[in-house]
Amino acid sequence: MAPLIPFDAVAHYFEDFEHIAWRLETQRSYAVDRAGERWERWRAGAAFGYEPDVPWHFAIPTAEFSASQPSPR
Repeated sequence: MAPLIPFDAVAHYFEDFEHIAWRLETQRSYAVDRAGERWERWRAGAAFGYEPDVPWHFAIPTAEFSASQPSPR
């Protein structure tokens, strides 16, 4: 793990900046299973609810959980 830089060493970056640099990098396309059932459901406009078997849904808590409650993991 890299050593932690003291805030005093970087504080000037937060005080003396003149503009913000931001760059969004995207790909021409993303890996999608276009032969799968979920793709067809999405193309048909179906709503997707919470699906606990989907890794993304497992990692991101649903709106029913507040910040004071533990993650549903």
